[in-house]
Amino acid sequence: MFRPLIAAFSMFSRIPMPKIRGEGDTRYMMCFFPLVGIVLGGMIWCAFLILNRFDWESRFLTAAILTVLPILVTGGIHMDGWMDTHDAIHSWKSREERLAILKDPHVGAFAVISAIAYILLTVAGYTEVTAGTIGTVSASFVLSRILSALSVVTFPKASSKGTAKDMGDRAARSTRVILAAELVVVSVLMILLFHRIGAAALIAGLLVFAYYYWMSMRRFGGITGDLAGYFLCLCELMILLTAVIAGRIWP
Repeated sequence: MFRPLIAAFSMFSRIPMPKIRGEGDTRYMMCFFPLVGIVLGGMIWCAFLILNRFDWESRFLTAAILTVLPILVTGGIHMDGWMDTHDAIHSWKSREERLAILKDPHVGAFAVISAIAYILLTVAGYTEVTAGTIGTVSASFVLSRILSALSVVTFPKASSKGTAKDMGDRAARSTRVILAAELVVVSVLMILLFHRIGAAALIAGLLVFAYYYWMSMRRFGGITGDLAGYFLCLCELMILLTAVIAGRIWP
């Protein structure tokens, strides 16, 4: 089982991993995708605790570091999906043309605008994060990856080719059961550890998941790897903002 673990970290992060060979490595890779979120969430939590031990006059530097850290660790792979998806959605073209835009390596105006908006909202959110909400925010990196992996192995695909299609086809039959179990465990832990804030964040994540399915089916006829990355970014952003707001309501 170390082989799919290494494959998951090699594909979805820039954390150095030993090289492996064999097509069977991807059969259980999606089961280990949430572990990337555990590592990333742990980094965010530790970075927050370390940076807040300094007496900053402004929390902007801390927020900026926490915003950039996930992009550096993942190599921006999910941000690429966020930008491509916004380019496709705002093109207002046919379904076939939107799918072609997702594959286009060029960056459009809406991709740049969406990236700037995402960075601004994320920095603003982290500026308001406290010791009482950082745990919920860190958990978002695990929850988003569980849901993203579930979509890859369960949702209809928009194309007969592509990363999402290949991963979904190669995934073992037990992958869905394992991911569902991971979802239950993480959901229970979020509620038990972070109480009302965790519950609010969990609901926000599930609502984004429902929107992701509806939007993908309506606009693209299924999901792609880019759409899965788009969802992951949107889920983490909405949980961050929900945690901040809930933290103000229930300090």
